[in-house]
Amino acid sequence: MKKKILFFGAGDSNSPRFWSNVPYLFSKTLECKNYNVIRVDYSAHPIIQKIYIRFSLFLASAFKFDNVRPPCKSLVLRLYYNYVIKKNIKQHKDAFLCVFMGFGFYNKWSKIPSIIFDDTPHEWFIKEKSLEIHDFSKKNI
Repeated sequence: MKKKILFFGAGDSNSPRFWSNVPYLFSKTLECKNYNVIRVDYSAHPIIQKIYIRFSLFLASAFKFDNVRPPCKSLVLRLYYNYVIKKNIKQHKDAFLCVFMGFGFYNKWSKIPSIIFDDTPHEWFIKEKSLEIHDFSKKNI
């Protein structure tokens, strides 16, 4: 029996036109290694996107914010993403592993281990997100 892997991504990882071709190639490689890959697209539904945009515009006008996208994203879209992830994990309780394409989410609803994988360069996080990156390859741990 093939081991089941839940493969989460914000887009269709079954297409090489996904935000980069890494999720497509990664999931195809897992299939070639005889794993049953269950692809889950947790990108926002168009209705959820409309709610998100209207809510952010409401907050911007009500509180005179210049930019309310990050708080709204954590309020509206994160609830939707977590709902989709939790629903799929409950449907596939016999999964061997959860693979998340991106640093934003992981499996916090069951004992199924998670791998968080992203192909975004570290320079982007340092410059754009002002995050501190720890390079453990240069340190003795």
